[in-house]
Amino acid sequence: RAPATALAEAAPRAAEPVTAEAQEPQVGPGAGTPPPLADAIDLAVRDGSVRVIAEETLGHYADWLGVSAARLREINRMKYGQAVLLGKTLKLDFARVTPDAFEQKRRDFHARLQAAFFAQRRILGTEVYIVRRGDTLWSITQRYAGVPVWLLQQYNPDLELGALRTGAQLVVPRLEDVQAGVVAGR
Repeated sequence: RAPATALAEAAPRAAEPVTAEAQEPQVGPGAGTPPPLADAIDLAVRDGSVRVIAEETLGHYADWLGVSAARLREINRMKYGQAVLLGKTLKLDFARVTPDAFEQKRRDFHARLQAAFFAQRRILGTEVYIVRRGDTLWSITQRYAGVPVWLLQQYNPDLELGALRTGAQLVVPRLEDVQAGVVAGR
């Protein structure tokens, strides 16, 4: 049996965020058509707040709301320069934009992010990485060059990526560069 720190093929998941079928347009006749936005990550506004997900900044939220970043820092009691942490809940100001309009801007942002990524990469399958002592989200993404945090978040929606624990099983997609046929992160 392989040691706990080794990689193993992941068992197929019931609802993987991006399916091979969703990627077919990327490599076939409809090249350039993005796969559908994955539903694994919750982009909804709840009680005037959102959970911070990968690639989002206070500046994004301020822009989508039509308010200043200073206003968002104020209502969240954040000091200037304080980091917006992955997985944390932020209160928002909906004085200028409805929650539905905000959600649509957020969804559009992530759809563009995915479209740009999948124009150059496709998913071959998944592997399971067992988090080791001393691992950080940053060190894991460096180990798997080319796997962005937002994609890890989609494959691990129930795992708190901002606070990884030793022994946690992290599903990591294996990627291939569409143009060169090269597997990323290997």
